[in-house]
Amino acid sequence: MRGRFAYFALGVVAQCVVVLALSLALPTKARAVTYDDWYRLAAGQAVSPAAAAAGDLSQSWTAPDGRTIKAVVRQPANPAGPTVVLNAVPAGADARPYFDDLVARAVAAKASKLVIPPGTYRFRTLGNNAHWFIRRLNDATIVGTGATLLFDADEAGITVSECQRLKLVGLTLDYNFRTTSWGHMLPAPDKIHGVIQIDDPASVTAADGLGHIAQYDKATGKPDPADLRVYTTGAQWQGDGRYFSMGFGKNTIGKQFVVFHHYYGGTALKLLGDPMSGAKQTEDITIDRVRIVRSPGMGIVVSGVKRGVAITNSKIVPAAGEPISTEYDAIHILPFGGDLIVQGNTLVGAGDDNINLNSPVMTVAAVSGATVTLGHWSYFIRPGHVLMALDGDYRIIGSATVTGVPPQMDPTGNNAIALDRPIPGLSAAHFVWDAGLSMSRVAILNNSFTTGGKVLVQVANVLIQGNTFDGSGVRLTSNLGTFVEGEGALNVAVQANRFTGGKITNRYGFPFAAISAYAVTASDKLAAAPVHRWIAINKNTIAGVPQAAISIGSAANVRVAGNTASGTFLLTSRGADFNILTNADLRAFGNVATLP
Repeated sequence: MRGRFAYFALGVVAQCVVVLALSLALPTKARAVTYDDWYRLAAGQAVSPAAAAAGDLSQSWTAPDGRTIKAVVRQPANPAGPTVVLNAVPAGADARPYFDDLVARAVAAKASKLVIPPGTYRFRTLGNNAHWFIRRLNDATIVGTGATLLFDADEAGITVSECQRLKLVGLTLDYNFRTTSWGHMLPAPDKIHGVIQIDDPASVTAADGLGHIAQYDKATGKPDPADLRVYTTGAQWQGDGRYFSMGFGKNTIGKQFVVFHHYYGGTALKLLGDPMSGAKQTEDITIDRVRIVRSPGMGIVVSGVKRGVAITNSKIVPAAGEPISTEYDAIHILPFGGDLIVQGNTLVGAGDDNINLNSPVMTVAAVSGATVTLGHWSYFIRPGHVLMALDGDYRIIGSATVTGVPPQMDPTGNNAIALDRPIPGLSAAHFVWDAGLSMSRVAILNNSFTTGGKVLVQVANVLIQGNTFDGSGVRLTSNLGTFVEGEGALNVAVQANRFTGGKITNRYGFPFAAISAYAVTASDKLAAAPVHRWIAINKNTIAGVPQAAISIGSAANVRVAGNTASGTFLLTSRGADFNILTNADLRAFGNVATLP
């Protein structure tokens, strides 16, 4: 059967503009700011500012708007430097001083290679809120094939800061404590709430917290398609492996859960950059053949890095018999200057998103003339950045250019930002996007995603190609409601991927699918505005999924072609395989849906 499509108008007429060359100039004061203006600003830099040299990683592709996108991640450029080797760590000793010494010797010698011999190294103490803090190590490769780094505390495993052209190879990262447990829900004495009983009660104590629970099938080790989750930081230890929470309602009783013992705990591998560090800002980091076994928080976080990150041939995979690797996202990127290559990796059992390509949304705390006080992420704003203001329904209010920031920026937010002009109509509780913080040039190629959450795309100039999604999917999204993140998916191609399995999502009145595009207003409703622009969804194979194949909303300039769907709606009432929820310009042809 060809083309089972459903079209639903949301009452917004979006313009179709052919973009061949993008001007980064702001509109004149004579006309209103549009989403086309935002597109030109946020998606404007198609080619990396870094020039690729021999041996560097690079990816080029033709984007939906017709431009050539090029991402570059530079590799270490110090072939003649010496090699330094980790000094022997005595049995039972804290490994951190020895690893700190390794970095210090490498920096002093301008070494090109650091070698960590095979073995298990236990990190018992912290420095700079990390078990191993790597700082100002440039043009070097750390080789740790056969080495396992075991972390004792609920803090970052490795933090990389103020490094350029650094490569980490072959390391295995793990934590030396329980991060998750199997449990089942029993009725509480009041018969209204539940008590979660850990299946192996002797394995936990009162010291093991409870961040949230998620329904899983213990026989398969996979999440239940209903995706029942309860987040609670107030669960009370009852003894004998039991926890009580008012959040455990009747709907949880009798079900099997994975218990997550932490609430956004330590990240296994953190890449940090600070715009205040100037020329020392972290740039061009490669993670190759690294394995993360478990983490109480996320697996890999990239935050404030100037540009250039490659994650290649690596694994975020739990220990044998365990369902969960990272308690939260496997990979989370925000904010980041661009040039990201994620290729040839295996991700299994992430507790939340497999990859979140995030972008900052800042809430407006106060407005006084041409000065606006902004919340979280405003620390990264710099003079010359262009800000776009919008209300909770994604209606654009206006734009202005930053002329000044406080000499001492508050990393937690509430920074007063000076603009070149007032933005009429801007007030507290509105939102701001910063084109200067837009992530661009991202290639996600030939990876395998098993269970875990989705790949979220909320940035510009992205290629997702040749990946296998088993129990996962792709979401092009932005959210001004519960999550307050994302500037929209701009110039994104999702092509030649394979999708199977997945979980059921019922929110916002949107027909979720293996590939979905949508935006959510501040009142947690589906947005009518054309937030996503220039989207191509081509030649994907979608089979055996619980809901629809492809659903498009809140978007303009979309092409859906050559996709094949079969065995859809396995767990929900049958609907259209391909759903178009906008009257924006959309071309759809050659899509084939086969009835089960």
